[in-house]
Amino acid sequence: MSDRNILSRLRGRLAGAALCGRLAGVVLCSALGAASAAHAGDISSGSGAWTDASTDLIEGTQESSISYSFSTSGPGTLHVQLSDDVWPSALGDLSFTALEGSSSLFTLDGSGSLSYDISGAGTYFGYVTGMATGALDLGLYSLKLSFDPAQPVPLPPSVWLLLAGLAAAAGMLRYRATLPQMIRRRAPRSGTAGVESAVHAAGAARAAGVVSAAREIGEVSALAH
Repeated sequence: MSDRNILSRLRGRLAGAALCGRLAGVVLCSALGAASAAHAGDISSGSGAWTDASTDLIEGTQESSISYSFSTSGPGTLHVQLSDDVWPSALGDLSFTALEGSSSLFTLDGSGSLSYDISGAGTYFGYVTGMATGALDLGLYSLKLSFDPAQPVPLPPSVWLLLAGLAAAAGMLRYRATLPQMIRRRAPRSGTAGVESAVHAAGAARAAGVVSAAREIGEVSALAH
């Protein structure tokens, strides 16, 4: 067999392999396109913390958008991670935009990550925009969304000390309010014995008020721990 025939057969095989590879790429991208179309739309975000990740397809040389919607159960932080998979070719003008109703919250241009503080519960919308390049006019990107609910902020120790002081002051005010009534109730109209008895009663009432205030301080301290 001549060298010319060998070279001709090699060219034919290489051309056939390139065609098969191109057809396989088209079939694979079509399957991914169907999967991305099924995935795009509502994200099963639910309540509490959640994470959603997907790889989706953009077709055509004209700029196109793929929309998503997701919900949050309250205030928290939304994390967005967007990347161009550069297969079979890189995407042009890739970006992610989040909206609340008709108001734009933020835009992430190109591959990268971003965190945004959500103010409250609600339904939000996201749009991935890009343009395919290359011979197949197809491109893949990966998007990951996650949400971390805001954690309740504990009261600082100074607040617990303030509450303990207020409880002690309330106990002393109760003691002062009941002291004249106890003296009048226990003291007779004349005689020093009744006055002494009233003074002893007042002392006992004062001690009871201090004990009551101490108990309230102890309960507040227990709540602080």
